[in-house]
Amino acid sequence: MMVTAMKLIPFLRDPCEIPKEVYLTVTEPDRELPPTNIPLPLAGAQHDEPTDPKKGHVYNLRNHIEVVEDLSFI
Repeated sequence: MMVTAMKLIPFLRDPCEIPKEVYLTVTEPDRELPPTNIPLPLAGAQHDEPTDPKKGHVYNLRNHIEVVEDLSFI
C-alpha cells in the first residue's frame, strides 16, 4: 500500500474561505523532447502540439486544517 501526503498552505484573510473539498487533476506527462544547447531562458517552452485529449485522474480531496495562524502582523 502506497500512502502519499501533500501539504497545502493557503493564504487567505478569512480562514472560512478555505474550501472543504477541492479537485486535484493529475495528467500524464508530456513526451520529453531531446536536449538542446540553447540556454533555457532563450529557448522558451518546447512542447509538441496536443493531438488527443490527455489521460489523467481526478481526485476529490477533503481538506483537513490542522493549524490556523494569524499572520496579519507581517
